[in-house]
Amino acid sequence: LRSTVSPDPTADQGEHEINYAIYPHEGDWRKGLTARKGHEFNNPMLVIPEEQAMFPAGLSLVSCPNENIIIDTVKPAENGNGYVVRVYECNGNRGKTLMTFPWQLTSVQETNLLEKEGTDVSFSGSTFAFTFAPFEIKTFVVTF
Repeated sequence: LRSTVSPDPTADQGEHEINYAIYPHEGDWRKGLTARKGHEFNNPMLVIPEEQAMFPAGLSLVSCPNENIIIDTVKPAENGNGYVVRVYECNGNRGKTLMTFPWQLTSVQETNLLEKEGTDVSFSGSTFAFTFAPFEIKTFVVTF
């Protein structure tokens, strides 16, 4: 590891553990879904035993059919009302997609990254649609 000596001459000294992967694919990085594969490598799937799951077996907490939309964050909202789902478009595409949950939605708002200034998003049952621009980050607050 090569690192700077200023302002700390002892920075980054010691043992380091680095994980890396080689991902051969056809076509360019978009066709090879390289950004998605990198995200999956750096954020391995969390498996919850069926008896501990809070939603029906075989269903995901949240799903989106577009391979270029990465669901990055699912967490309780800062104000305690609902859950935040943050996604981003990773391939430089525009389009429209769906987001689906295992429960019926009661409200959906698109907010900024600070979870403020929300605008209502229409939904049907457990699904809502949204549009995206290239490399756009979207933040939604959902309630069930």
